[in-house]
Amino acid sequence: MSRISELNYQERTLLIACGAAAGISAVFNAPIAGVIFAVEVLLAETVMSYFKPLIISSVVGALCSKIILAEASLFNFVLKQNFDYKNVPFYILLGIFAGFTSLYYARIFKGTERKVHS
Repeated sequence: MSRISELNYQERTLLIACGAAAGISAVFNAPIAGVIFAVEVLLAETVMSYFKPLIISSVVGALCSKIILAEASLFNFVLKQNFDYKNVPFYILLGIFAGFTSLYYARIFKGTERKVHS
């Protein structure tokens, strides 16, 4: 379609991002999350004029999902356990451990990359 209408690369990328934003907002019933995903993942350079079509497509995707499916969202879930504040220190420790693990992984990756390229 983009070749027929002779769209340039930026316009094609914007159309793909609009489709992804609409899809994410339709599935998760979260229009803002769809826009943020499209901006962060799909659009390398963000121009302020891109936000209007992204927001419109995201809202239209969420509205069509609600109208067609007549449900709150496609993925409904209920928490089986309530949040326990006693576990917060363990969450903090897990975050610190994950941070050190990511540093270790990054250093190993860079070292392996240097050895392979030399």
